[in-house]
Amino acid sequence: LPKLIDGKIKLSISMSEPDAGSDIGAMRTNAVRDGNQWVINGQKIWASTAGAPNNVISLYVKTDPKAHYRQGLSLFLVDNDTPGLKLRKLDMLGRRATGTYELTFDNVRVPPDRLIGGENKGWDVVMSGLAVERAASCAGNVGAAQGVVDLALQYAKDRKQFGRPIGANQAIAHMLADMATEVEAARTLMWRAAWLVSTGKDALREITMAKLFTSETYVKVANLGMQVLAAFGYCEEFDMARHYRDARAATIAAGTSQIQRNLIANLMGLKMQ
Repeated sequence: LPKLIDGKIKLSISMSEPDAGSDIGAMRTNAVRDGNQWVINGQKIWASTAGAPNNVISLYVKTDPKAHYRQGLSLFLVDNDTPGLKLRKLDMLGRRATGTYELTFDNVRVPPDRLIGGENKGWDVVMSGLAVERAASCAGNVGAAQGVVDLALQYAKDRKQFGRPIGANQAIAHMLADMATEVEAARTLMWRAAWLVSTGKDALREITMAKLFTSETYVKVANLGMQVLAAFGYCEEFDMARHYRDARAATIAAGTSQIQRNLIANLMGLKMQ
C-alpha cells in the first residue's frame, strides 16, 4: 500500500473471462498449490490498465473447483511482468488511455504472501470492494457527463448561424436544459450512494440505482452533445467524439445496465431468474 500511495506501483482488477462476465461462477482460471507456491493457469479478458508499467494485477481465480464460487474463489496479487504471464492489448472503441488487455496465465508461479484475504475467501473481498468500485464508477460517469454538458453549452453560445448563437434556438436550448437536469439528478444519486458507503451503511440498493442512472445519463448526454456540435462533434479532432466513444462502455463496465436492473428488482422483492 505505501508503494501504491507513493505512485511506485499501480493496481488493476481482473475478474472477467471469455466465458465468465456477469456470471462470476463460470470462472475457470485456477490456482493450485505446488510446494510453497501457487501455480496459476487460465485466461482473463477486459483487464483495464493491466499492461501499465509497474502494475500489480488483483486477480480472482478458483482455488476450490468443487465448491460453490462463493466458497471457492481466491484473490492473488500478480506482477504484470511475472514469467508465464502474457498480455495482449485489445483494440477498443473507446477508453484507450490506460489500455484494456487479454491475459493468459501459463504456469504462473506466485509466493504464498500474494494471497489476499485468505484461501477461498475471494468472494468476501469482491463484495467488500464492490460498493466502493461502483461509487467511483458513478463519480466518473457524472464528471464525464458534466464535461459533455460544458462542451455543448459553450459551443451553443459560441456557434452562430443565421446571425445568432445556436443556443438561442429553442430546439438546442431545451436539449441543453434536459442534459443539465439529468446530470444534476445523476450527481445527487451518486452523492447519496457515496455517503451511505462512506458511513458503512448498507448501500446496495442506492449504489446499484446510481450505477444504472449515471451510466445511462452519460450515454444519453454524449449522444445529445454530439447532436449539438453536429459535424464538429463527429470529428475526432474534438473531445465530443471521444466522449461519444467512451460513454458507450459506461453501461457495460462494472456491471451492465441489465444486471443492475435485475439486482434492483430483486431488492424490491421481485425474484428474477
